[in-house]
Amino acid sequence: MKCSFTPRLYDENTETIYVTQSYLLENLRTVVLGLSSHLHHWDPETQHFVTTHKFKEKQTNLVVDGQDSSISRSLIAPFIRLGTLLRRLELLVVDLRTR
Repeated sequence: MKCSFTPRLYDENTETIYVTQSYLLENLRTVVLGLSSHLHHWDPETQHFVTTHKFKEKQTNLVVDGQDSSISRSLIAPFIRLGTLLRRLELLVVDLRTR
């Protein structure tokens, strides 16, 4: 019988975190409000929400149980983008008030 999927190759520079749908949605609700969550934190240097990871030198992939990494990225990306934009608007308002 032929295998219908390609197994993920091991990459020592990548950390993969598997999460349940409910845990991911709980964290994305927080991020979309412009707040840091267990899975994503605000990076003031880049002004983006980035994946919270254990090892700074490794790239982190979040994968939703039952999905592959590309589907997981497609699901997560719009929430991260909205949260980032909301946080930047908040920073702009704070800056305008202090002028």
